[in-house]
Amino acid sequence: MEQQNSAGPDIKGEVLKPSIVNTWYFRIGALLGTLALAAEPRALLSQRGLAFLHLFTFSLGAGALTWVTFVSGIVMFKNMPRTTFGRVQSRLFPIYFAWTTIVCAIQMVTIAALVPSRFPLIVLSFELVSALANWLWIEPLTSGVMFRRYALEKATDDRRDAAAIKDLYRKFTRLHGISSVLNLIALMAGLVHGWYLSGFLKF
Repeated sequence: MEQQNSAGPDIKGEVLKPSIVNTWYFRIGALLGTLALAAEPRALLSQRGLAFLHLFTFSLGAGALTWVTFVSGIVMFKNMPRTTFGRVQSRLFPIYFAWTTIVCAIQMVTIAALVPSRFPLIVLSFELVSALANWLWIEPLTSGVMFRRYALEKATDDRRDAAAIKDLYRKFTRLHGISSVLNLIALMAGLVHGWYLSGFLKF
């Protein structure tokens, strides 16, 4: 039997109101304030500012790819009921794939302005296409199949179609496999680009 969460989605009130330090505007303000202390405003529009933006978005993308691939998904899968895990992932994955797509696009724009080589653009294009395909195509299909399967599994015995459930499971497994491969390609491209960037460090 799956666990039931006693805190339903309709709970409201002060208990759910975040403290000031947990609001997005406080966190963004803290980051911008830190950046203002570390660099002059004019420097942010310079080549160094572009380089910083590139490295920052690279770290955001590589960190998200690594965390989701090796940590968060595995921990949640092992510690949450199956359907709850699926529903949480269906909410997280669109944001995750959009995140990796956007930061990769920023990396491509900034690296093109910084170096004449086409190599990093080729590498990052693999990451961009993989993330974009997952975001706009594979993830919506996968979640749709998953929720149709959940609905059939919850049906009463007289309306339960075991063959249809099995067919949806096969479709889900195939789509999930494609999504995982695309995610791995994005992570590999990020790794190659990180190695490329390391060549600019002076020892």
